[in-house]
This record gives sequence, C-alpha cells and structure tokens, in this order.
Amino acid sequence: AGARSHAAAAHAARAAGARSHAVVALPTGALAASGAGAPLVASDGRSTVTTAATSTTTIHRSSRVAVSPSRRGPARQLPIDVILAVDASGSMAGSRAKIAADSVQAIADEVLRDGDSVSLLLFDTTVTWALRKIGAKSYDHEAVMAAHGDGRGGFRCGGCTSLYDAVWSTLEFCHGRRPFHGQFAVPYIVIISDGGDNASSKSGSDIEAALASPKSVGLGGRSMANLQARFLTIGNEASEVAERYFVREGCPNLKHLPATDASSSSISAAFRRMQADLRQVVVQYTVSTTTTTRTVTAAGPAARGGRADGVPRATGHVRLLHDTSDSHRGGGRGGGGGRGRGGGRGRGGG
Repeated sequence: AGARSHAAAAHAARAAGARSHAVVALPTGALAASGAGAPLVASDGRSTVTTAATSTTTIHRSSRVAVSPSRRGPARQLPIDVILAVDASGSMAGSRAKIAADSVQAIADEVLRDGDSVSLLLFDTTVTWALRKIGAKSYDHEAVMAAHGDGRGGFRCGGCTSLYDAVWSTLEFCHGRRPFHGQFAVPYIVIISDGGDNASSKSGSDIEAALASPKSVGLGGRSMANLQARFLTIGNEASEVAERYFVREGCPNLKHLPATDASSSSISAAFRRMQADLRQVVVQYTVSTTTTTRTVTAAGPAARGGRADGVPRATGHVRLLHDTSDSHRGGGRGGGGGRGRGGGRGRGGG
C-alpha cells in the first residue's frame, strides 16, 4: 500500500509539470496517529517534496514542511559498456572491414570516457571474442589488429555469416555482467553486418523474442536495464533482416542505421551516425544533479507521545538526489538516505 501511495504521489507530481520530485518518509513519531490526511507537498521553487506516512501512521492535514536551500553537487555519470559485434565474413573483406576497424578505434579513443568499457566480437562461420570488457582507454588497436587484422588495416575476413548467433552472444554477455560499486553500466550493443544469416544455430525469431523481452528467454535482470542496441547494416539484404527481426515501432532503444547503397561513402556516413548516437547516449546518462538537504518538520494535533500545542515534535533530515537533465528520462536511478532524529529513514529518487 505504501509503494502504491508513493507511485501515486510521483504520478501526480509529473502530471503537475514538476521537473523533479521525490517521495520521502518522515519519522513515524513525527506524524499524527489518526485521520485520513492527504499527502503534503512543499516546494522551494526548484524541486518538490511530497511527504508520505510510514507504517500505518498518516499525515494530518495541518502538518507543515520546511524546505532548506539547495546545494549544487557534481555530475553523476553512468558508465557505458559498448559491445561491438562485427561481421568478418568473406563479403566484408577490403574497404568494409577497414572502415569497421577504424570506427572501433575511434569509439574507444574519441567517444568513450574513463570508466567506460569496450568489448569486440568478430563473427563469420563462428563467433570469436577478440576483447571482453576492457577499459576504453586501455584499448590497444595495434594489438587487436596484430591478432585479427588482414595486414591492410582491416579485420581478417572469410567464411559464412552467423549473424543471429552473434546477436545472441552479445545479449548473453550483457546478461552475465557484474555490477561495479553496486551499479550496472549501460549496455550499448552495436551489430555490424552486410548480409543475411547463413550459419547460425539461432533463428531470427529467437533474436526477435530476446530483444522484445530478454526476461522471456532467461536473460532478464538488473544487468539488462537500459539496454541500447544499434544495427548498422550494409546493403539491402542485411537491412531487410534488421527491419524484420531487430527493430520495432515503440522501442526507441532499438535503432537501425542503414548504409543501403553499400558504397564506401555511405558506409562511412552510417558509422559516423552511430558514433554520434553513442555520444548522445553518453550525454543522456551523464546526469546533472543537485544534492539537497531537506529539513522536514511535522506539526499537528496530539499523537502518541506528542504535544497538542502544535510545537514540532520531530525533525527528519533527508538527502535527495534530483535529476535536472531534460534529456534524461528514466535511464538511471539515484537516491540518498539520511537518518532523522525521530528514528525514521528518508528516501529520495532522481
């Protein structure tokens, strides 16, 4: 019931056009013990605090909330785990393989930050992991090309195309990640291919189901939160596969970046769009925050151990982390809690 009331208060704040909001719990002893009081909302002009009773105690209508000044805090960055799956079948040999290799290097060197990671999977008839989650700033392009290059600046290519197995492997990899300091990085998958599948054990329908609902195929959980997937296709055949199985209306986290005429200039342009998209994701999950200490004071009719003269009986100090980024909508979670003198805990969510 408490969770439902918190959700209702949050929905009401959004409906009212509030840029940020938080639902906080006051110490139980600070609240009136009876009465069907409504939640109490207070604002300092920058953010909104909605008080909610703990346990079976309810807030009386005559309660008051005092809001202390805000203090700017540092930006909060969610790290990004970039997982690149590059087609290394025979049809990719030459300029396509070189453009793909150059793009991998550019992503690690120019787009990602300290704390982000990069992984590289190459697929032809089989799936081969060239790199598994190394720090983006530790990426060694020369070492990768020494192990997997063609001697001309591109990836070594040959064989068939196990596209569906490659996509499935990236999803399994995302699912198997561990949290860092209790938080999962944002998974950003990039699939690069120039043809249809002709070597996988998985089917297009398997991938469609996994992308629509990872949980339904055993790949759910916190590690899959905020999943982003981009499908960079070269030529019409790969484009048709992406449109049929990989992307769908109403799923903005799944995007198709086609290079339909398969020319070098079109392929390069598609890779530039992908890098620009990744930069936007990095910005989206770099949340400008304000850390604020709220002094929440409840006063009202007599309660258990309280006073009838309206003098405040308890004060709870609540640390709130407010999201102030217009571009960030539900991509991450932040919160802080402080213990009030009344013995209860405060919670804030951004």
